[in-house]
Amino acid sequence: MREVLDCGVLLAPGHEGAMRDLVAQHPARQMRVRLHLVSLSPVRYAAAGAEPEAQIQDADVQALARLAVALRRYDCCILPVAPSSLAWTRMALQQADAVLTTPLLLLISDVKAPAIEDLLSLGASDFETQPACRESLRVRLGRLARPGVAGSCRTHRVRPAPSPSAARARILPDREGAGGGRLRARLHPACAGAPWRQRGAGGACLQQAPAGLL
Repeated sequence: MREVLDCGVLLAPGHEGAMRDLVAQHPARQMRVRLHLVSLSPVRYAAAGAEPEAQIQDADVQALARLAVALRRYDCCILPVAPSSLAWTRMALQQADAVLTTPLLLLISDVKAPAIEDLLSLGASDFETQPACRESLRVRLGRLARPGVAGSCRTHRVRPAPSPSAARARILPDREGAGGGRLRARLHPACAGAPWRQRGAGGACLQQAPAGLL
């Protein structure tokens, strides 16, 4: 990892002023991280003096996907999130999921745990709550910048395996087993004591029947 990291601070709709203050309060000399303001649109979200709600309503949810290639110049990026911008953040992450490779650190303000988990499952790599501790922010950004770490931080929803009774009810075609026998989904009387094991993405439970019985 380089001595000084380059981090993009995304000017999400409604957070422009707060992010400028963040960059001013965290100099690279003390953080060992250079913070760069990144506009998500070449055009202002709204005219000067417009209400924050109007800025968020008019914001482009394709912004992260459109800038995915340009954001690769940074080691990681900071994306601010608040209740007012939560819906936009969800949609922006959904649109950018297939193309965005730069690790994202969510800077959270007054967002509940279920919503944070949802954003992490949509592609964000980690989060930090406001007010951000300088040392904590530096450590989290440095960790995300390490190769292979960002992907391991992401949360994936996993479908639970079926119960043993439900799995036994499934009838699957016979298949050759590694020991020369056949794998059957039906319970043979002579195999009552044989262990069941989980195989395949569907979670089907199969039993190894002795080769002499088949």
